[in-house]
Amino acid sequence: MNGLTRGPVGPDDDGLDPELTGLFDEAHQPLPAETFVAAVFDNMRKARRRHLVSRAVGIAIALGAGAWAAPYAAEQTLRIAGWVVEGLPENASELALASPLGWMCAALVTWRILRHRFQ
Repeated sequence: MNGLTRGPVGPDDDGLDPELTGLFDEAHQPLPAETFVAAVFDNMRKARRRHLVSRAVGIAIALGAGAWAAPYAAEQTLRIAGWVVEGLPENASELALASPLGWMCAALVTWRILRHRFQ
């Protein structure tokens, strides 16, 4: 970088500064293997626990919101179904099955049910 480079001097020299290599060797103090492994496993357990708790809280919130909204959704569904039924003539189902379009739709639904059941 500064224009001064040190190349290999002898057959066993890899081109590194021996003083600098010695300083790095002195400063490096590795953790004992058992302590390191125990710390990693502990961190993994904590991460799994946090993930499990966050999922449980999310599911609880979703269930609570669903339980709160279910009566309102059922009420609106019944209102809409009532409105649709009020708009139909009394013999609408008879008219639907008496028309060729009704026959085709009924035949397609029957074919789909039979095909799905016997495969």
